[in-house]
Amino acid sequence: MKRWILLVVMIAMLPATLWARKTTTITTNHRFNSVKLSEVSLKEAEKRGISHPVDVDEARLRDILASIKLSKQYLVRKDVASQEVLSEAAVDFLAPNLAAAFRKAAVTDEVLFSYLVKRPDFIMRNDRLTVGRAWIHGDEVHILFDKLYAKVTGDTDKRGNEAKLAARARGLRVSLALEPGQRMSPQNPDELIVTLTPPPAEAVPAEKTTKGERSTVEAEVADPTATNVEGRLQELKDLKEKGLITKKEYETKRKEILSDL
Repeated sequence: MKRWILLVVMIAMLPATLWARKTTTITTNHRFNSVKLSEVSLKEAEKRGISHPVDVDEARLRDILASIKLSKQYLVRKDVASQEVLSEAAVDFLAPNLAAAFRKAAVTDEVLFSYLVKRPDFIMRNDRLTVGRAWIHGDEVHILFDKLYAKVTGDTDKRGNEAKLAARARGLRVSLALEPGQRMSPQNPDELIVTLTPPPAEAVPAEKTTKGERSTVEAEVADPTATNVEGRLQELKDLKEKGLITKKEYETKRKEILSDL
């Protein structure tokens, strides 16, 4: 009788063993930041049209990651520092490792990635976790966000509680500001699709200068901080004029932006 019970238990456990997903680590800091390969079923791979392995240009991946931005309307929130979802450090970590993962991936692999952007905000922390899955289909990279700009509450510097903090992190129900070559999947509002071929660059009109003067473009390069503040102020003004924020919210956020000068 005991043998029959043991046999039934083994048979019940067999499907879970067969469908266990194989995971391969590309890189990890053994905390919040990692890039991994995770196996999907052949049926799922065919449904997505996965075309791995692919040799993706790392520079293009950097541009794609840096271009992922929140919609402008979220700039008025006190806990949103900027439109950029991923910091420069995040892009430096993810781009080369994602490129390596796509080169190594099989046709039945998706790429898992996770990165914690640490943003100290005076006394309170404002750390943000982004977790997602990515795969290549033809000339497009698909990024499905499981957690997008999720605020992590707790001590992210304390070791041993990473899994608990990551599970507890809740992302904002935010929309992205789509750049040229980007679109959201009609089947899934959390899936961003970006073409790997860079969109054509917009022509920049030449500025006429006289002796001792600099062009507008040169001035922006020389003082990027001032240019960034000016752009944020203009965006804030546009939001107020469209009635998307109140006058009080406008004045409060304007003071915060000017404090960056």
